[in-house]
Amino acid sequence: MKYIITENKLDRVALTWLNNTFGDLTPVVKVDKTYYVNEDRLPLFYHYQDSKNDNVYINYYEIWSFLESMFDMDYQQIQGVIRDWLGETYNLKGLTPLSTSILPNSLLGETYNLKGLTPLNAIDYLLKPLEETYNLKEMKYIIKENKLDKIALTWLNNNFGDLKPIVKEYKTYYVNDDESPLFFYYQYRKYNDVYINYDKIWSVLETMFGMKSLQIKVVIRKWLEEAYNLRDLTPINWWREIIVELDETYNIKKK
Repeated sequence: MKYIITENKLDRVALTWLNNTFGDLTPVVKVDKTYYVNEDRLPLFYHYQDSKNDNVYINYYEIWSFLESMFDMDYQQIQGVIRDWLGETYNLKGLTPLSTSILPNSLLGETYNLKGLTPLNAIDYLLKPLEETYNLKEMKYIIKENKLDKIALTWLNNNFGDLKPIVKEYKTYYVNDDESPLFFYYQYRKYNDVYINYDKIWSVLETMFGMKSLQIKVVIRKWLEEAYNLRDLTPINWWREIIVELDETYNIKKK
C-alpha cells in the first residue's frame, strides 16, 4: 500500500523533523569557518565566513542521508528543504546546501573534547551532479506505508515521547511538562479505547501527514506500544472530556 504526499506536505514533515532534531545547534567560530554543533559538540553543518563562498556543508550521515532514505528525497529536493530550514531557523539565507561525508579534523580531539570519532579524509563532494532547475510545485512523491509510518513515529516520539501518567479515579491521563493532557484510557480493561487529543496529535497526523483515520489508528497504536508499553488499545480522537475533567480536578487549563 502507498500514500500520495504532495511536495508541500512532505517539505513540512521534513522541516518538522529538522527543527525537532537539530533546531537548537550552537555556532562555533573556528578560523575562517562557522560550525553549528549539538550538545555533544558534534558538527552538523558549517559555512565559510568569506562572503564569496556561498555554500553551506551539511553532515551527510546525520542529516542528508536521513532525508534521502526516510523521505525518499532526491538531491535538489533536499537542497530546497535544507535551504528553507536554515533560513527560517538560523537566519542563514542565500547559502547553497552541499553534502559532506566527513568532519574536519580541527573539530576533533582536545579542542572540543570529541573523542571516539574516526577522522576521514577531508573532502566535500556532491553525490549527484546538479541538474537544471525545474518547477516542482505540482509534483507528488510516493512514499511506502512503512516509511510514512516511521516518519510519523519519529514525530510522535520527538514531541510526545516523555509524557507522565496521572491517575484520576478510574482513568489514567498522560500529560506533558505543562500538564497539558495528550491522551487517556480507562483502567478497567473492558474499555479498550484510548482517547487521543485531537488538536495536539490527531489533527496533525491528518493535515501534515495526510493520513486517514485508519492509518492514524495504526500508527498511534504502534507508538503507544513502543513508547509506553500500552497494548491492545484502540485509539479514538477526543479532547474535550480530558480538558474539562483535568481542569476541575488539577486546575489544568486548556493549552
